[in-house]
Amino acid sequence: MIRRHVWSRWVRAGLCTAAVATTACPAVDDVTVDAGPDDDVDTDAGVEDLSRAADCPTSSPWVTDVSGRIVDEAGAGVADAFAQMCVRTNLGRLLCLRPTSSDADGAFVADIAANARCMERATMRVVKPQTDTATLYCAVPLTADVSTVVLPAPQVLVSTTPATTLPPEGDGLATQSVTFADGVVVDVAPAALPEGTWARLAARVLAVGDAPSCLRDDGPALQTLVAFSPELDIDGGGAAVRLPNRGALPAGTSVPVFALGSIDCRRADGSLVEEGHWEPLADGVVSADGASIDVVGVPCLTWLGVGQP
Repeated sequence: MIRRHVWSRWVRAGLCTAAVATTACPAVDDVTVDAGPDDDVDTDAGVEDLSRAADCPTSSPWVTDVSGRIVDEAGAGVADAFAQMCVRTNLGRLLCLRPTSSDADGAFVADIAANARCMERATMRVVKPQTDTATLYCAVPLTADVSTVVLPAPQVLVSTTPATTLPPEGDGLATQSVTFADGVVVDVAPAALPEGTWARLAARVLAVGDAPSCLRDDGPALQTLVAFSPELDIDGGGAAVRLPNRGALPAGTSVPVFALGSIDCRRADGSLVEEGHWEPLADGVVSADGASIDVVGVPCLTWLGVGQP
């Protein structure tokens, strides 16, 4: 079997996207990439029956399609972005479905494969490959009696800024300090990152009010968010990250730091941080000079959140 972290690196390299049939992407550990609704349809049988399956309890949402719009921070539609549903079924199976692309106005419709329609919960993953934008993960609002879901708010792609100081990769095994604007520093060995991502590292610090609403409405109380691109998992023990101390907290103060689960974000024990879920890391500590909040063992770079002390 091809392991999940290898598959995830293909995704981030652009080898497994909506432009490539997802049947070319292998199924992996506890997340299966489903090839999409057409796999379950007999093309000679006429129109597919979208009614609730007999084995799907009425207490579980039965979802046949999800539609929405992808925009930039100014509210303009983003064309050719990918929207991908990651579904936890009522039987506990996690399926990440074939991505669908947005049109010229940013609109998209994601059809749901038959084996994923009986849901427990769902997350929408939105990404614009090969651009300096942070991948977005938003919970999809579900109710038991609505099968066609229209997302109430646009999915906002947040821009990021390339690293201001990016050391050469060298042999890849030595830990390097990558510096970004706004006082963000990531200490990590290039070899711990997916191939081809080192030169593309970018980040941005946002006040909570400037972040997409889905990242702050149902999550922990945060004072600052940091967006990274491209999204990536970190092999080994994770990265050490220095985040700006925007709250002017005294040196030595302990501050909770959270990581947002991505498509292959793993805890130190190898267990999955599910897509779109805020995972508390070990508390960060305000540095002796008061400039930063330092945290170690960061397992993935998508979004980090600085909590309230």
